Amino acid sequence: MLSGSNLTSLFTCGLVHAGLFPALWCADGIGNASWWLEVRMGSLQLLAVFVTVVLGAAAGHLALEGNAYGACCPGVCVGLYVAWAVAALTRFRGTMPACSDKGVLYIILTALVAAQQPLIGLGSLLGGALAGAVAVPAAPALAQGLFYAFYLPTSAALVAARIALDTAKVVLAIAATLAYGLWQLVVTVAQTIRGL
Repeated sequence: MLSGSNLTSLFTCGLVHAGLFPALWCADGIGNASWWLEVRMGSLQLLAVFVTVVLGAAAGHLALEGNAYGACCPGVCVGLYVAWAVAALTRFRGTMPACSDKGVLYIILTALVAAQQPLIGLGSLLGGALAGAVAVPAAPALAQGLFYAFYLPTSAALVAARIALDTAKVVLAIAATLAYGLWQLVVTVAQTIRGL
């Protein structure tokens, strides 16, 4: 569902389905197209393409359907297959097929259901397809932005946490050694005093 007051719904609407069979073929289609894209582009570029396609499907639904309620997962499915075709025809020419028979079938079924189901609508399909076509050329730059925005700070935080943990271990080891040495000193002094 899309909601004007909640921006997170722009991302989560790409997971919403309308009916059991569209849910099944969209899930299979997203998995199929995502696998091909991830093998060729890598996980970070696939994430950039996926987020772009989800936002495109949501924007297309909002712009063309005129209501804030929609299941945009079919638009994401279509957008990922368009991204696959664009990637196969441009960046990975000759190394991957332009589409699969399953992908063509899913696009046709999704278009037929979208024409009949107002909750899906053709707006999310068109928005997803347009975003899929734009996302592939933009994926390297988007992935680099994601790297600097999320991976780099996370890695820096993990390194800082590791340094803090190792420093704490060293400080505790030194404190334990000093405490043991002090204890030995006290015991030795006590034994010496008893011996006098």
